[in-house]
This record gives sequence, structure tokens and C-alpha cells, in this order.
Amino acid sequence: MPELRVVEKIKKQFVKNKKDILLQTIIVILLFTLSIVIRIQFREMFFRNYDLDVTIYDALFYIYNDEDAYNWEIFPDAQTYYVEYLESFRYEQWNPYLIDRGLPLLGYVYGPFFVYGLTFVSLIIDILYPALSFSQKVWLSVVSAPLIFDSITTVFIYAILLKKKENGKRNLINMLYSATAAIIFIFLPVVNFYNTTLYLNTYMFTTFAVISFYFLSRDKHKHSAIFFSIAILTKLNALFLAPLWFVYICRNNLRKGIEFVLVLIVSYLVFSLPWIILAPLGFFYLQLWPGTVDSPFSIDDFNILWTVTPFHTFLYWDQGSTSFFWIDAATFYHSLNNIFLPLLLFVAVSCLVVLLKGKEMKEKKSMFYAYNALFVIGSHMFLTRGIYKYYDPYLFPFVLVALASWGENLFTNPDILKNCFSNFRNKINKDKQNNNTKRVETFTQIKSSEIIYHVLAALLFVGLIVWIFFLNWWIIFEVKWIHSFQIFLLALTIIAVYDLIHFLYYTLIAVIYCGVVWVSMISWIWYLPGGAIGINTSFLLIVFGITLIIANKFHFDFTIFNFKKYGDLWNFVKYENQNFKAFTKQMLENNRCRKREKIERINAKKLS
Repeated sequence: MPELRVVEKIKKQFVKNKKDILLQTIIVILLFTLSIVIRIQFREMFFRNYDLDVTIYDALFYIYNDEDAYNWEIFPDAQTYYVEYLESFRYEQWNPYLIDRGLPLLGYVYGPFFVYGLTFVSLIIDILYPALSFSQKVWLSVVSAPLIFDSITTVFIYAILLKKKENGKRNLINMLYSATAAIIFIFLPVVNFYNTTLYLNTYMFTTFAVISFYFLSRDKHKHSAIFFSIAILTKLNALFLAPLWFVYICRNNLRKGIEFVLVLIVSYLVFSLPWIILAPLGFFYLQLWPGTVDSPFSIDDFNILWTVTPFHTFLYWDQGSTSFFWIDAATFYHSLNNIFLPLLLFVAVSCLVVLLKGKEMKEKKSMFYAYNALFVIGSHMFLTRGIYKYYDPYLFPFVLVALASWGENLFTNPDILKNCFSNFRNKINKDKQNNNTKRVETFTQIKSSEIIYHVLAALLFVGLIVWIFFLNWWIIFEVKWIHSFQIFLLALTIIAVYDLIHFLYYTLIAVIYCGVVWVSMISWIWYLPGGAIGINTSFLLIVFGITLIIANKFHFDFTIFNFKKYGDLWNFVKYENQNFKAFTKQMLENNRCRKREKIERINAKKLS
């Protein structure tokens, strides 16, 4: 029987790997338990600071009225909305997609799996605490849900980074970096503040998106599509990853890409079917309409509860300025934002890069991890309706996966750092004789042992983590209007580690080029008659698009991996030029062959 053979195979695998299975199980349990304990301690520490009881239902309302609460974005959504959602759905058979529901139920703008998740946690609370009152169970379910889902996310961060065994053994360095990334996620202030303490809503869809990413990293595309559909049906923000992942899978295997999309669509429809039948209009409208709401073009106190976009950051920087640069930049970006152009352009360029580099990303997982993190950050930075600070916990699992993968690669491959120092200390002499240039390179050999490079790699990783923690605290406590700039710095962090060697050169060249163009164009527009912004918008868009393409070209051609292969810019140009000539020659030869075949077919038809 086939079933018996499968069972026997599983038994043999278990006996063969029982020590490793036991070890990984212990690590997973420890990470999950540590996550629960640390997050509870962080929550209690925060409430003790305000002399409040964490068990009190309306404790956050006191903090909400604090003068700093608006910039920290402390929202009492858990008390105002989530408790009502859970009570109505589980105990009153409430349909969350009926339009005429009144407040606070009218605030439900999520997929059905958000309330499913709350209900699932409430069932666990019923089993563990049967003696509690009805209201206590509901409240405990709402505040426990972030603990459970963030702890699951912690485990899957470890699982994503954990590599397969080689020669029957685990790589200890890989296990160390994987566990370190998971532990860092446990202690991240942004995650603990907005998820664990304020109980806001990004934790659940983040968990499903990370699980989906785990299966994608293991090339299990059908499983990835199923969990990705659940992430979308929890909160629609996850949908932005769909084009990038689809292009990435198709670039490596077209059939697998089509399977991914089909399974995603079928899973989405199957999970949504009851609500599509019961309330089709409300089901789609209530999830989509928040994306059509534009954030006001103002940073007045009246709009303090709104989202933040780059033009808000420009408006904030314009305060007290005597020039018109920032207000012009804000006005121009706002006009583009109204037609979704920054987001669409970013997604299009990013997918183009994956289309060009997808096969290389398949071979180098750390490369794909970094670019995926960069895309998640960018898609939220350019989000048309703007972002809240509590969206940030969704970004950091992907950021930590990228940083830990880079750190491990740098630690296990000391040649990368060796080549850095060697090439930076090259002495290039050029002698010109008989109109021929001879290029002589003298490499300074570094005699230090590899231990120095291992230590340096570890210190670089630690330094990055310190920077991430500093950025976390800065995001929480700084004025909200510069949030877009803080997210931009997070994106630059990923670019810096991904393109370590040439970051100070080529990235800055792209930034300077972009800055010069924008300053020149905005100054030019300012001195033209009124209405000139509309006339010159198309030209500015072309310049902006070219700038993005050039920046992406720099970021993905001059990587730390390619640096080892090319050596320097001259070798890169020479290598790429040879490739281009070979490609052009082959293309011309193919065209000639097709023409000959066409002529032969025509002649054969005439003869027949």
C-alpha cells in the first residue's frame, strides 16, 4: 500500500534524524516561550511607567490623552473596536461585511481571518481560564493575540534562516545567526510597543506573510500561495508582495509561477466564499476603501491622527525655511501621489529588476532576502494613503532576515572582507608606451589571520543591530511627520549591507545626481509663470524614472558578490562589454539563421 510506504519512510527519517529533530524542537519551544515572557515583561514595564494596571480594560485611554501620545500614535483601537468585533462575531453571529452596522462595528475594514484569529485565541482562553467572566475572557483574548502571533513569527524567522544539513550535520554558525535574528525580533521596541502593548492590528497578517515567505524560500510555492492568501484576507497590506513574488517565481520557472497565482486565487476565493455569498458588496468595499482615502495636505494639529507620506515630511522640513524648495517638493509629490504614481513606479521598477536578476537571486538567497526587505519597505514608504507607525512591525521580520543572512555570509566568507581591503589598497600604475596603455596592479597582501575578519564581520553585524534598535526608539518617540524619512533610512540600511563595497561611491553618485536634477528642475519651474508645474510634469517623471533605473542598476550590479568577481569598475565595464558584444553577435547570427530558414521555406513552397 502506498500509505504504508509513506509511513515507513517517515519513520526511517525520524529514526535517522531524531537527535536533530529533538534539538530543533527544543530551540523552537525556547524561542516561543522566551518571546511570550519578554513581551509580557515589556508590556508590564510600560504600564508601570504610567502607574496603570495592565489588566484594566480602559488603561490605554489614559495614555491616549497624554500630550506625546499623538506623535507616538497611541490608538485605543483594541478597546474601541477589537473587543466589539470579537464579542459580536463569536457570540452574536455578526456579519462583519454588512454596511448598515453602526459604530464601532462599521470600523471593520479587514479580511475575515482577523476576526477568525481573535476567535481562535478566545477558544484557547476559554480552555485555560474557564472561571473568568465573559468580559474578562474577551479582553484577555484581544491582549493575548499579539503575544501568540508574534511568537509564531519569531519561530519562523529562525526557520527561514535555518539551512539544510550538509553531510548530515547542521552548520553551527548558521544556527547561531538564525537564533540571533529571532531573539532580536523578540526585543525590538517597535514590535513590543505597537503590537504587545497597544495591541494594534499588524501582528496577525505579519505572521501569515512570514510563514508564506518561509515556504517561498523553500520553493514550496503552493504552500506559500495558501498562506499568502490568508495574509491578504487578514489585512490587505500583504497584497503588495504579490507582484514581486510572482515575477521572481516566473523568472525561475514559468510553470511554477502560474501554479502560484492559480493556487493563490483559488485559495482566496475558497476562504472568502461564505462572505462573498452573504455580502459581496460589503466584502470587497470595506477592505478596499481605506486605500482610496488621501491623507490631507497639512501637518496642522487638526490632522494629527492621519497617516504620513513623504509630502508630510517635506512640509515639516519647510517650517521656518526661507526657501521654497521643500514646499515645492511637497506640492509636486502630492500631485503624483494623487494618481498613485510613486507606488506604481516603484513596483514596476522593482519587478523589472527581479526580472533581470531573478536567476541570480535564486542562487544567492541572501540577495533575494535583501531585495524582498527593500521592496517591503519601499512599498510602504510610497503607499498612497500614507502609513502609521504601527505598520512598522510588519517590516522588521523581513529586515532581520536580510541582515542576519548578510551577516552570516560575511562571517563565513572572510574573502569578501579581504578583497575589500586588498582592492582599496591597490596601487595602479599606468605606463603609456607606443600609444598603448599598460595597466599594472600591485595588490597589498594582508597578512592578518582570518580570525580578524571573523571578528570584524561579527562587529559589523552587531553595529547594524545597534543602529536598528536606535532607529526603533527614534521612530516611536520622534515627531510623526518625519516617519517617511525614518523608513527611508531603513531602506538605505538594506542597500548599504547589500551593496557594501560601492555604497559610498555609486549610491551617493545616484543620490547626488537625483538631488541635482530635482533642485535644478524645481528652481527652473519656480521662475516660470504660474501653471508651469503641470506643463513640465511629464519631463520630471521621465527624469525621475531614469534616476530610479540608474540607482537600481548601481545597487544590483555592484554588489559585494560581483565585486569579488570584477575586482573594480574597470574590470566590470570590460566584462559587461564583452558580454554585450557576445550577446549582440549571437543575436545577429540568430537573425541571419531565421532569415535563411524563411527564404528556404519560401523557395521550397515555390518548387512544390
